[in-house]
Amino acid sequence: MSTELGAIHTGGGGNPDLDPYESTNLDFSAEWYFAENSILSGTLFHKKVDNYILVTTQKETHFNQGQQRDTEYDVSRPNNAGSAKIQGFSTAFQQTFDNGLGILANYTYADAEANNGDQLPYSSENQVNISPFFESDRWSARLTYSWRSKYYTQVDRGNYLVTDDYDSLDASFSFRINDHLSLGLDGMNLLDSEYYSYAEIPGVANTKKLVRGAYRTGRRVMASLRFQF
Repeated sequence: MSTELGAIHTGGGGNPDLDPYESTNLDFSAEWYFAENSILSGTLFHKKVDNYILVTTQKETHFNQGQQRDTEYDVSRPNNAGSAKIQGFSTAFQQTFDNGLGILANYTYADAEANNGDQLPYSSENQVNISPFFESDRWSARLTYSWRSKYYTQVDRGNYLVTDDYDSLDASFSFRINDHLSLGLDGMNLLDSEYYSYAEIPGVANTKKLVRGAYRTGRRVMASLRFQF
């Protein structure tokens, strides 16, 4: 915790009294294998969630060693926030062609809401993944594009903290030199994506300007040489 004179007194901690996260799920799914190594599938789902966990920031009094007196802090801790429901659908498609080319794609829509009307933390309404690929006896290559819509994370002093929507692009390539040796090349976050977290204040317009953080991991490339026996 921050204890310096004149500093903003904040802190974080755990909660040994948390109840376990529970979920009762109802799913209906169908699959169609319309060709070899190919599938079209869909799922409808309804989930009743109990004791979901939400990090909230509240006032607590602790002894301040720097000032040698009790001091009020804004402390963030996980707490059980009640019950919620998630309902929606997902669909997936995969097809592999005779020349080794193929594609894999999926989409999920989830409408999540707590019983008190709040949003459910870490639940995006929309998520998409698209992955074209090529495979042969010696060569393998794949691109994977992912996107998810914004999601709510926690409550901080009455403000809803939100992570903005973001996308990413990864790639992998491998070449089998012989039965024992293969060469690989992997690229991660090739779009050099950046995403933001911000405070969303109920009843206030243009809250996206209240940025709390900007995050960029940068592009990463990794080469590997694998030997197996």
